Amino acid sequence: MKFILFKDVPVWYKIVITLFVVFSGLVLASIFSPVIAAPFFHLSINDIEKLLTGGIDQKNVPLLKFLQIFEAIGAFVIPSLML
Repeated sequence: MKFILFKDVPVWYKIVITLFVVFSGLVLASIFSPVIAAPFFHLSINDIEKLLTGGIDQKNVPLLKFLQIFEAIGAFVIPSLML
C-alpha cells in the first residue's frame, strides 16, 4: 500500500506545508549550526557571534563555509527527505 499523506488536499495547502517545512529546516539549521561548529573550530558561541558580526576576514572564512553548508543542508536536503 502506497503512503499518500496529502492526496485529497488542495494545492495551496501543499505549497504552504512545503514552505513551512523548508523555512523550519532553515531556521533550525541556523540555530544549531553555531552550536555544532563550536567544537570543530575550538570557539565559544560568543566568539562565533563576534566573528559573524565583525565582517568578513580571512580567519573566519572556513567558519562561514561550514555555516553555509550546514544551512543549505537544513534548507534543501532535510525538507526533501521529510516530504
